Amino acid sequence: MTSVIGHRSLALLLAAATLAGCVGAPRQIVPVAEGPEAEIVLPLFDAADALTGEWRHVRIWKENTFDLIPDGEGVAIRATGNGSSSGLVRYMEIDTAICPVIEWSWRVDSLPPDADLTIKDQEDVAAAIFFVFGDPGPLGAPAPVPTLRYVWATEANPENQVIDSPYLPGVLRSVVVESGTANLGTWVTERRSIAADYEAVFGTVPEGPVEVFALFTDNDHTEAPTVAQYRWARARCTEEPDGPSIF
Repeated sequence: MTSVIGHRSLALLLAAATLAGCVGAPRQIVPVAEGPEAEIVLPLFDAADALTGEWRHVRIWKENTFDLIPDGEGVAIRATGNGSSSGLVRYMEIDTAICPVIEWSWRVDSLPPDADLTIKDQEDVAAAIFFVFGDPGPLGAPAPVPTLRYVWATEANPENQVIDSPYLPGVLRSVVVESGTANLGTWVTERRSIAADYEAVFGTVPEGPVEVFALFTDNDHTEAPTVAQYRWARARCTEEPDGPSIF
């Protein structure tokens, strides 16, 4: 898969979902947003049900170790970097027009200290969640489709920074929701208006739904110890989604 996108690191998992469309828009800061009130909860994943046949482990450069570990609320997915770049990917449909708010629970136990998402040879990330807008097609030859990535980054990338991928400029864009070590080793629940974030980052409303969702950890550049955990994610919707949400 590395050869499909051109570079081992930030072809980013999105070799399986891949990466984002060529929508030109200036970089700008995206404030943390709660979005509109929404009452219907659409589960995106729960660690207790993860690592099943609905998920694929997609390797960009070597493989992380993904395993289930007990925590105070049940189990969590632990991602351990092995000088690697890989993610857990599943296909699903999320209509952000009716499901505009997303929430998830994650933690980082070990953050690669020299990582910087704006620099090609330091472009590692301890924890990231991807939302791929559109069908990337076959994994062996994925098509570019708009992709929004939420990340837990180092102090080099401050909170609410929007980062245009150094490998896929104008294509993959990241929003920093956690930065640095202040919350290291602590479970953090995030809440974002994915609809508002997409419009702010790409300068337009999504043309279609999210069709791929992924969890991603990456330390192939710095090879510094990197450990993250993921507990659950869900979307909040104003009405019941039409049709299957998982496929």
